[in-house]
Amino acid sequence: MEEALKRDLLPSMGRPILISSSSNPLLHVTRELRNLEIHLHSATLTSAQKNAMFAGENVQIQIWVADDITEAQFKQLRNSKFYSNADIKRMLNWFNASQKEWGIADLIFRSVCEYGSNIIAKYGL
Repeated sequence: MEEALKRDLLPSMGRPILISSSSNPLLHVTRELRNLEIHLHSATLTSAQKNAMFAGENVQIQIWVADDITEAQFKQLRNSKFYSNADIKRMLNWFNASQKEWGIADLIFRSVCEYGSNIIAKYGL
């Protein structure tokens, strides 16, 4: 989305907002997850069944979970130098635990919505 914004933003609208300027760790991890997948390795996805409530009924849903992202993998990325060791550890612990709870697709969806909301707010769309 960042690349598309840089390409599509009208010059009169100012500079594109960058994910790196966000205070939301989900956006940072999601961006780096993309870089990790492209440059270092492909994650293995496993599925799990979760109990949920939908329309007053108990249902089971399937979620997909990627391999845990390790600190060592994250530190191989070019942008890792912008994060302290403590921040990397906290971001990855949160992300790895959250995807096991909600599924990686939900976290990616939430990051797209968050960045989209930032774009809408900044540019008055």
